Amino acid sequence: MWIIVIWLIWWVFAFVKPMWVKAPVPAVAMSIAPFIFYNDKYYNTYKSIYGETRLRNHENQHIKQQRILSPAGMLILYLMFYFVLFVIFWVRYIDSFKAHKLAYWYNPFEINARNHE
Repeated sequence: MWIIVIWLIWWVFAFVKPMWVKAPVPAVAMSIAPFIFYNDKYYNTYKSIYGETRLRNHENQHIKQQRILSPAGMLILYLMFYFVLFVIFWVRYIDSFKAHKLAYWYNPFEINARNHE
């Protein structure tokens, strides 16, 4: 029962305005509603190449996805898609790094976010 309560409270927090938090994440940015964690080093490089609007639109789309599916629900589905794609690409290419990149690139949530950049 308490898991459902925590899930629902987290879902309610997903509707709060997104807050950008500087953190040592291993990517440019990562969204876990209502927070968008970003790595300052990667963020500044990305911003100088592509501009800030593109990244903000991408991460805001992930927040919208989490508002629809709930943050925990999206996280579970995201990881399921990633794992299935990773195994498929790993079997096909045998290189785990390439499989990781392709699994991330072809994840439906990432495709949707890239389409809104």
